[in-house]
Amino acid sequence: MRNGALSKLITGRAGKHLRQAVAVISAAACILVGTASVLEWQYIKAQNEFLDNPLVHFVDVMLHAQGNSATPLSMDDVSQVSDTVDKSARGGYQLCLIYNSSFGLQWNKPDKSVDALLVFGISAGAAWSLGLDAMQDGVAYTDVDTARFDLDVPQETKTDSGWGSDSSISMVLPAEQIADDAPVALYQSLPMATAYVSEATFGKIVSEMFGQPWDTLKAQTGADSPFGLSVIDRLMVHLDDLSDLKPVALALEDDGYSPFYVLGAFQDISGTLQMGLIVGGALVLLCLVIGPLISISLIRGYLCLSHKDMGILRHIGYTSDSVQSIYALSVGRLLLLVEGVAVVVTVAAAFALSLGWLFGVGNVAAVSVMIGVVAAWALAREVGRHAGLPVLDLLKRDREFE
Repeated sequence: MRNGALSKLITGRAGKHLRQAVAVISAAACILVGTASVLEWQYIKAQNEFLDNPLVHFVDVMLHAQGNSATPLSMDDVSQVSDTVDKSARGGYQLCLIYNSSFGLQWNKPDKSVDALLVFGISAGAAWSLGLDAMQDGVAYTDVDTARFDLDVPQETKTDSGWGSDSSISMVLPAEQIADDAPVALYQSLPMATAYVSEATFGKIVSEMFGQPWDTLKAQTGADSPFGLSVIDRLMVHLDDLSDLKPVALALEDDGYSPFYVLGAFQDISGTLQMGLIVGGALVLLCLVIGPLISISLIRGYLCLSHKDMGILRHIGYTSDSVQSIYALSVGRLLLLVEGVAVVVTVAAAFALSLGWLFGVGNVAAVSVMIGVVAAWALAREVGRHAGLPVLDLLKRDREFE
């Protein structure tokens, strides 16, 4: 009878230990693959939502604290914030000043309906904030599906009760679509129809509204503006290096500003993810160590219980090498079964969690190392040591294995 066929017939009572060894190492392999897959999924998710998310690179400044109150930003604040960032950031940075007229303009739609349109101005040189290389004057950049905006721009006049309007002028702005992932549009994510224009175009709109040059309106914006106008909506600072976020935010707080940055809101989640990585890593390490140790112990029990069978095979003419080959095939076949289970679990986890093939290869490699440790010990050392014992020693099993 060939060794391969004979290896399938020699399980008997001793096979229980071998099956237990396979069950233990299979469980360890599944836990290892499952834990590693979840850790990899968390890493990818964190990478996408934090490190690769353009929004986390922004520090947003909207207000300046003065005493017990907070006031809108003025052009003096813009200069101060710029100086603070320049001193605090080790890496590169970019500034984007966003202007807002504080109320929507009447948008006359092609279907004759009327809606409100929020128009924001983007400071010169900050077209990058919309994912553009440059912004054209007289063009509205938007995610609204339209070819143009027909606007009514109110002409404001000062009255005893404040500013009001009883007339307007028409203004038409051709529209161009911006990408869905344009940083500023993503950051603001407003429920109303929104459009972004160049600073020159925004200046023209508010100049028509208040009958004053744009430079005058911009210089007198803020809480003390005689026009009651705060044209600076916010100042957004894009930091190239994420490690600059916290130092810059703290420096701005020290100067009396109220900065907001997305990554700061997720510090607790970051700590939770780190703890999860530590616990998961410890579990993976435990599986890599404990699984092989228990499996090796059970395989040793299987081989000890197989002494009589080995002795009989040796007595009827099989050489020690042949007996070693028979039992090595028996153990190796089941270890290959474990490898197959690990591959199936890895593929299932990769599909379920949308992991890349590289992560799957890494998981299979880790399981292969664990199985390889067991195989190297069992096939290269232990099986040969037991099969090579004298025939009389093999036929006289120790009482502990009777």
